[in-house]
Amino acid sequence: MVRHYQGALVCALLYGALVSGCATVVNGTTQKIGVSSTPTGADVMIDDQQHIITPATVPLARDQSHSFIFKKEGYQDDSFVITSSTSGWVWGNVLLGGLVGGVVDFASGAARKLSQDSVHVTLTPLPEAQVPTSALIPAVMTEPNPSRGQTETKLLELKSLLGRGLITQT
Repeated sequence: MVRHYQGALVCALLYGALVSGCATVVNGTTQKIGVSSTPTGADVMIDDQQHIITPATVPLARDQSHSFIFKKEGYQDDSFVITSSTSGWVWGNVLLGGLVGGVVDFASGAARKLSQDSVHVTLTPLPEAQVPTSALIPAVMTEPNPSRGQTETKLLELKSLLGRGLITQT
């Protein structure tokens, strides 16, 4: 009788190992990745398909590398890549002898893991000469009758702003 139960237990364990992948059960096929930037509010394009604003958390497929392109007005664009590699959980299939489970893990992508759990980029401000023209504000003097000293002061102030690229001439 005991022998009958032992046989059933062994069969159940082997069946479980064969029909499911260890990494699939433990990892799943996606991994949550935190995406942030300094300053916050950057537009991020992931794999030329998914668009997010920092900070955010996104689930990404474990079976491929992913590229991130960060953009924010007034800052240089930046990029980052995370890679995919074999997960240690896949060895659970080798230990349990589950060839089918290993095939399931690799086919689903669960046998893989991403190189990082988060991505953070510090964006570099553009030099003043490269600030996009949409960020520039034209200056207009609206003083009806300024005295001579005030006019010269205002003109010098405007010339300084123009020289730094903070205003434009129309």
